Amino acid sequence: MTQLDHVMLFCAAGAPEAEALRSHGFLEGSGQSHPGQGTRNRRFSFANAYLELVWVDDEALARSDLVRPTQLWERWHRRGADVCPFGLVFRPGSGPTAPPFPAWSYHPPYLPPDLSIDVAVADQVEAAAAQVEEHFGPIDIWINDAMTTVFSPFHEMTAEEFERVTAVTYLGENVSTPKAAAAAADVYCHLIEEARRRRLRTTPSLWARCCAST
Repeated sequence: MTQLDHVMLFCAAGAPEAEALRSHGFLEGSGQSHPGQGTRNRRFSFANAYLELVWVDDEALARSDLVRPTQLWERWHRRGADVCPFGLVFRPGSGPTAPPFPAWSYHPPYLPPDLSIDVAVADQVEAAAAQVEEHFGPIDIWINDAMTTVFSPFHEMTAEEFERVTAVTYLGENVSTPKAAAAAADVYCHLIEEARRRRLRTTPSLWARCCAST
């Protein structure tokens, strides 16, 4: 069974948030840098897991072609706005070693060539729905809340950034709704289009989100 290995928390540079944990008696272990990835961490260990406070210390590396698919830069840069600052990292337990969810293999430069990190694939909606039904039974409520954006004035945005925002915000919502309807064909299912009902402000940080919805 897959086990929780550690919880990531994206923090300010240097992780000053760690001082609050230290002041409450938590013991800090050794931290480390991640060469080639552009991140560093501070760690607090527990009996069978640990808390990792992570920040970006090299923007160029964090936004490189190798690291970009992980969206570490976006998660860290927008941690105080519209992005969840937490990440969950699992380790294999007894039994099969493959992750119990669709994933792709990330080969960070700081690991040996034969080691990799399996990163969950967010767009495998149908597979995720099947796994949920297998473990918990029929789906009763499906909430679509797919959204991402880019903190940038409209005229400074790249085609790549528009493509990513559209794929997550617009396609994420419109692809998942038919899957939800199909999964709930024999049960009463509520489809809540939260993204459509959300009131938007036309600020630079939401240019991409607004364009993806129109």
